[in-house]
Amino acid sequence: MRRNGDRRAALASSIEQLAARAGVLTSYVDGLGEIVRPPTEVVHALCEIVTRGIGDASPPPIVVIAGKREIQFPIPGEVRGHCKLRLVLEDGADVAISRVASVRNTRQFRVHLRESLPVGVHRLQIEHRRQITTHLVLARPPSLRRVAEHAGRRLAVFLPLYSAVPGGPFGAGTYTDLRAICDWAGRTAGALVGTLPLFPAFLDHPFDPSPYAPISRLMWNELFIDPRESPEWRSANVQKSAAAHASGARARRMGKGSLVDYRKSWQLARRTLKQMAAEARSSPSRWAEVLSHASAEMQRYALFRAAADATGTGWDRWPSSWRAGRIELARVDPLDIDMYLYAQTLAAAQINAIQRASPSNNPLYLDLPVGVHASGFDTFSRPDLFLHEMSAGAPPDPLNARGQVWGFPPMHPTAGRADGYAHLRAVLRRMLSVTGVLRIDHVMGLYRMFCVPKGQDGTRGAYLRYPEEELFAIVLIEAARAGAMIVGEDLGTVPPAIRKIMKRDGVLGMHIQQFALSAGPGPSIGAANSHVLAGLNTHDTPTFAGFWHADDARLRRSLGHTDKASAAIEREGRQKTRVAVAKQLMKLKLPARNARQAGMSLMRLQARGPAPIIIVNLEDLWGERLPQNVPGTSAEYPNWRRRAAKPLRSIFADAGIAKSLSTLRKDRRQRASKGHP
Repeated sequence: MRRNGDRRAALASSIEQLAARAGVLTSYVDGLGEIVRPPTEVVHALCEIVTRGIGDASPPPIVVIAGKREIQFPIPGEVRGHCKLRLVLEDGADVAISRVASVRNTRQFRVHLRESLPVGVHRLQIEHRRQITTHLVLARPPSLRRVAEHAGRRLAVFLPLYSAVPGGPFGAGTYTDLRAICDWAGRTAGALVGTLPLFPAFLDHPFDPSPYAPISRLMWNELFIDPRESPEWRSANVQKSAAAHASGARARRMGKGSLVDYRKSWQLARRTLKQMAAEARSSPSRWAEVLSHASAEMQRYALFRAAADATGTGWDRWPSSWRAGRIELARVDPLDIDMYLYAQTLAAAQINAIQRASPSNNPLYLDLPVGVHASGFDTFSRPDLFLHEMSAGAPPDPLNARGQVWGFPPMHPTAGRADGYAHLRAVLRRMLSVTGVLRIDHVMGLYRMFCVPKGQDGTRGAYLRYPEEELFAIVLIEAARAGAMIVGEDLGTVPPAIRKIMKRDGVLGMHIQQFALSAGPGPSIGAANSHVLAGLNTHDTPTFAGFWHADDARLRRSLGHTDKASAAIEREGRQKTRVAVAKQLMKLKLPARNARQAGMSLMRLQARGPAPIIIVNLEDLWGERLPQNVPGTSAEYPNWRRRAAKPLRSIFADAGIAKSLSTLRKDRRQRASKGHP
């Protein structure tokens, strides 16, 4: 018996050592407050995948500094005695080193500089016996607080772009609609405009319209292009083709109804854009203009999309030579390649036009998904950066007793070090070139990610740690360069360390009012602080009216997510919360006779409070009760498809909406009162 016990102890010790090397946590606290030890086989599998990805390669060591004139770093093991140091900036310029000293009783150097390093990713080269070792130096700003202070107290409005009505010829909202919303919001309330991620999605084979499962975070969604903004739209061939496609009853219904039909919309968009690309191709000067705006990455993306169309499958099912990047052009339609390349240049131009229309305002508040589609371009072009045998997710919590499995592969925790996180920097730079505020979905993913083996549920996952100081440094470097604010979505199971880092770095968290309302004996309205973006809800929660009437509890019951007794308890609790909140609002002399009044009153309190940004879901201003998304569902609920009940022209002309936003703008200008609840 003792021998068996010794064997188990030795095995446990071995697993602990392996997990420590790979960064896998052998215990965690789930969303129910329970301490969980993941199954040994899950820990072992995750460790094996991570360490296999590391292999024998030795990525350059990384040093993070924040506004200092000295760099302390470990002396490479092979360095003995005299060596030469050279510090090279991103742009290739050398930096003068005033002094180098060894740190007492350690194998470390301390390099003193004549001046602080500019923000960026630099190289410190150590030459010893004609061998050069390179350290990467991430010179980040101390924080982003100054950016927030310069921006002032902001108001933002939110509407998913696909839901905009009437939308464009393809049956969904367009980048032109987004520009119109920005113009209106700026005139009406000096407000930013938030929307869901604008990246391309698979809308044919495979089919996954979720904005949080993008094909790439380096490209823009082709469906949102407004073809009427392109010179090719006016050509006789395109107009004839468009008229033929629009003549059928199916096409006439495309922009009508309460739901976006992505398959049919994309079929029409694809045909139209293909015809327009052919028209552009027929003019050498015009095609030269298109190519002048097409990056090498766009060209690789266009070939990938055309290959996906040709096969109708994800790249993991392609021939091995294709998976290695050697796609046979003879088996791919060259017109498809032209179409995707042309479409990306149009999309980029139309998004950039929003920024150019109000260069001093930076009107967009955009969302960066935490992951990318497993069959997408990013996982194809940089497979080394992803853990393909795993899915990201979340452990069990009160709303998801089996946890969550999101379906996309987690990032490898250290593979990005090899090139100084070039891919992440490119993603951030592209986003921050067009937005004044960037929300990072599931910001905890910069610290740790819950990884679930394929085919398992969320109860059989384990957390994988990430080099958070390096990843936050990359985010701060790119945000500081762009002069942009960063919001981290910190809802759910959040390690305490994350909020400490965010507060230190000037990264805003999120205060969602639904989660702060209570029926307890104390104050029923939880207050936001000065380190958050505040709002009533998110795309993953009910609208405020839906919450107020407990529609979400009824919906979960109808979907079988809860039993009858639990749903009844939840509705009863919501009733008590509703009464308590209404009483407190009335004490504050704010109306709460119905959901719209209560929602507006709560938004006014948020606007008067210390949060640097408050965001207003436009649907809450007319009392919408249906959600845009129900987490944990796919075919059971039409997620990411519901059109707004009000057309844009009605929103822009609605005096009540304008008055509400004007009131919130005035409240924003007030200083936070000490008595704010």
